Amino acid sequence: MSIRRSGRIDETTSLRARFYRESDDFLQGAQWDVDTDEVFWQRIDHFDLPDPARPNHRVALYDVNVTPYESLMLGLFAIFRGPENDICAAEGVPKTMDLELTYSRDGFHFSRPDRTPFLASSRKIGDWNRAYLHACGGLCLVVHDKIFIYFSGFSGLSPRLGSAGSGDTGVGDTGLSRRVMYAGASTGLATLRRDGFASMEAGAAGGTLTTRPVTFNGDRLFVNVRAPQGELRVSVLDENGDAVEGLTAADCAAVSEDSTCVEVKWSSGGELSALAGQPCRLQFHLQSGELFSFWVTNDPNGASYGHMAAGGPGFTNGRDLPSSK
Repeated sequence: MSIRRSGRIDETTSLRARFYRESDDFLQGAQWDVDTDEVFWQRIDHFDLPDPARPNHRVALYDVNVTPYESLMLGLFAIFRGPENDICAAEGVPKTMDLELTYSRDGFHFSRPDRTPFLASSRKIGDWNRAYLHACGGLCLVVHDKIFIYFSGFSGLSPRLGSAGSGDTGVGDTGLSRRVMYAGASTGLATLRRDGFASMEAGAAGGTLTTRPVTFNGDRLFVNVRAPQGELRVSVLDENGDAVEGLTAADCAAVSEDSTCVEVKWSSGGELSALAGQPCRLQFHLQSGELFSFWVTNDPNGASYGHMAAGGPGFTNGRDLPSSK
């Protein structure tokens, strides 16, 4: 569980932050002492910059929404860039919040290497997504080759109270303005390529990517790649960094297509199953393309056995299982 409350960042300044509580009993765990039963979890840092329109506003972490996706915890953090409630009420405007991507491998430590908003408030009067963006609890659905991301936005426009920030008389006093601050809620849908959160790219000159040591139990390698005008080949390296006979890039059948699920094969007939349970590295040789993800499985159709966030058509218990294909 987590709760948002003020967290001190120095002797004089407190900001919204997230604190963490873990318990084996949900109901009992929902009651805790802030001094003894919780730990500091998440807040902004010096990489989170204020909105240029409000340079004096202290940026803060507003919402934290996370969900299991494949082998990671995927998150959307709402970064609050102002203004505070009293200013929103006085001006008749909604709060500006952007949603940024984050991920974790243990559910507690999260990384945000890219601070560019994944979904940004438009900041334009009249737009349905002008400000105050919120993610859904499950973050996204996996729908065939796409990810569906539902989120809410607020325009600040109200048929009864006037339009926020437009000078209409309907937002005259503080009470009405505060209501307009939460006016004009809509649900939006953003779509993304499956696994399309990030990719490694190579131009015509080509490039290589070598993983850290990995272990697996399956016997088939699948990739999510976009290289219709290029190619991807894979070499398997043993723990000493030497190419495994029969599983070299020269033996690999080139993948030259745009697919979210395509199997990598070796013309030599080399089998990954011989390396199951042993540390090895995968070395990807890419030319004129993008590599989004890879996984090893024993399913001929490429089921990853991973978590599928809020689920989607055909998935069983929110997982990508063989019966899902």
